[in-house]
Amino acid sequence: AEAEGGLHAQEAAQVSVTMPRLELQLTGPGLRYLGRKALYTLKVSNPGDAPATNVTVSDVVPEGFKVLAASDGGRHDFSAHTVSWFLGDVKPGEAREVKLEVQAINPGEFKHKASAVGAHNLSAESELATRVEGLSALMLEMVDTEDPIEVNSETSYEVRISNTGSKVETNIKLTATIPDKMEFKSATGPVRFHEEGKLIVFEPIEKLAPRADAVFRINVKAIDQGIVRFKIQMTSTNLTEPVIKMEATRIYSDAPETRSSH
Repeated sequence: AEAEGGLHAQEAAQVSVTMPRLELQLTGPGLRYLGRKALYTLKVSNPGDAPATNVTVSDVVPEGFKVLAASDGGRHDFSAHTVSWFLGDVKPGEAREVKLEVQAINPGEFKHKASAVGAHNLSAESELATRVEGLSALMLEMVDTEDPIEVNSETSYEVRISNTGSKVETNIKLTATIPDKMEFKSATGPVRFHEEGKLIVFEPIEKLAPRADAVFRINVKAIDQGIVRFKIQMTSTNLTEPVIKMEATRIYSDAPETRSSH
């Protein structure tokens, strides 16, 4: 038995520890074509129950991209290829977003590495891979060298295929259809050809580099008067549909009219 007056009041002291936390989410495109812009969003949140202080968010920009703009006073460190934002305090349950605009300048697979840091060793990281591809773009042009032309005279159609894109184009095929009032004489170009009736079929151009072109010349003879339409068609690996061009040529006759007398 305890002596009188020896009773002790015991109180359980509950200590509530509040802690800040950081989470980071990086969003942006998975594919971009050369020369095109891309927008990335960095979202930092504090799911903890205390403010996160001295928070800085940064993104290491890979060599496939050039920085164009950063929202909310983002600072671009050229030597470190990094854009960073000082956000200060992020309250419990609060989320903050910053945005980064870049331009794709090199083809390949590139990884953006984003991080958020705060006081008391708070940190979070997020990564996002973006593939940069070149874009092939073929331009097809055709002109006739003589128009109008006389019956029994000849003209040529000059055809130019240009790769105006940033990627090598492959398996380019060209065909030409000779109109009924004309006959095929000859053709020149970077590849050989063969005739299939009125159709001239050129062998495929295996590769055409960016800013390169291929020039063809198709020589024909006019055999009857009228307006004819010379047609060419181009296909390639990346063309979803054939490209078709037509050139109208007028054929006239200077022969005197003969009238039969009765």
